[in-house]
Formats: sequence, structure tokens, C-alpha cells
Amino acid sequence: KVQSLKKFLLPMLRMIPFILTRKLIQILIERLLFTIGSSQSSYPEMTTKNFSVSDYLIWRLGEIGLGHIFILPGGGCMYLIDALTRQEKIKAIPLLHEQAVGIAAEAYSQYTGNLGVALVTTGPGGTNAITACAAAWTDSTPMLFISGQVKTSDSSADLGLRQLGFQEIPITEVVKPITKKAVLIEGANDFVTVFENLLELSKSDRPGPVWIDIPLDIQNQICHIPEKQWHRQTDPPPPNLASEV
Repeated sequence: KVQSLKKFLLPMLRMIPFILTRKLIQILIERLLFTIGSSQSSYPEMTTKNFSVSDYLIWRLGEIGLGHIFILPGGGCMYLIDALTRQEKIKAIPLLHEQAVGIAAEAYSQYTGNLGVALVTTGPGGTNAITACAAAWTDSTPMLFISGQVKTSDSSADLGLRQLGFQEIPITEVVKPITKKAVLIEGANDFVTVFENLLELSKSDRPGPVWIDIPLDIQNQICHIPEKQWHRQTDPPPPNLASEV
């Protein structure tokens, strides 16, 4: 029995240095890749030619003084999440349910006086945030709901189907009665104009929530930035009401 045990254990003992060395190499490679990825995780040089829809959206929110955005990541909004990780002005607050995302964003707006922003994914990601949207509507709270949507090639629009793409729901049609405006983005060319109008609308006259729904493929498309928008003076940050409490 002892001899049999030795025959079994000795080959395993000889493999330990090899296993440890391979594990060490794996750790070093992962660390190197992480370092390279971190060094590249920043916005490209800001020109009117290389801003994707997601890059512009997140950059613009930072320019108007937004400090926090409440999120629940999903595959349908992955380019927006990626853009969010490649900047330092806005801190992302991830939560475990979209209803919590929306309610936290509304509370943030009421507490700070700034725009409350909730970022969710397609289908149930959007429908789970409806309660918070309704609350913002009745409370006249300025909010921006951003939802991912299925790729335009997977859309069931004009096909007579209830659903084609995975988790496809026409969320803008659902929330129109409880928003000042809800828009499904149909192309990158007019995205900037539509987005700027929504930002202004959320705070003008009687404030309230607005909703922008962005298909996955359009999130990563290059958008056209009008010269007047590119050279405009950025809005001053709103007063921080929280500091006065």
C-alpha cells in the first residue's frame, strides 16, 4: 500500500513547480493586459469626427455638471456602460433592480437640484423603471431615463410582430403618457439635436422626466455634432442644494 501510494503521489509532487509556474505566468499576463487596458481606457481626442453616440451622451452629461448616474448594466446598453467607464467626471452607482435605479435617481435630483439620470437595459430593464418614471412625472422632478434597445436590424417595427429582437419592448410608446417626451433614436446623425432638446425640456417650464431609447448598434455609431453645439459654452453646474442642508 505504501509503495502504491508513493507511485501515485510522486508524479503529482513533481508537477507542483510546473503548476505554480504556469499559474504565476497566468497572473502576470492578466495583470499586464489589465494595465494595457487601463492605459487605453480614456476618451479619444475630442473632435467632431470621432464621437460615438455613447461617448457624446456621457461626455455631455459630465459637461452639464452631473456627478452621479444610477445604473443597472445589461447587454442592451453595453456601449453606454463602456463610455461611462472611460471618463472621470461622473460616478456610476450600480444597483440591483431597475426600480431602485429610477427611485435613487429621482431622489438624487430632488436632493441636489441637478438632473437625475437612470441608465437601464432593454425590455424588462425599461419596464422595471416605469414606477420611478411615474413618480417623477407626478412630482415634477427633472429626470433623464436612458434605455438600451435591440439592434435596428432586430426591430419588429413595420413587420406586424409583437417581438423580434431579444427582450424587445417599445418602451417609448409605453411611457409617453408619463413623460414630457419619449424618443426612440432611429439614427446617429440627428442624435445630438434630439438629446440636447431632451435635456432642455426636462428642466424647462414644469420639470419632469424625459426618456431616450437607443438601439444597440446606434450606441456605437459616430454622431454628427453641429458646429454651434461643439463651440457652445457649456452650462454652469446647478446649485448644490445638498451642501446647504
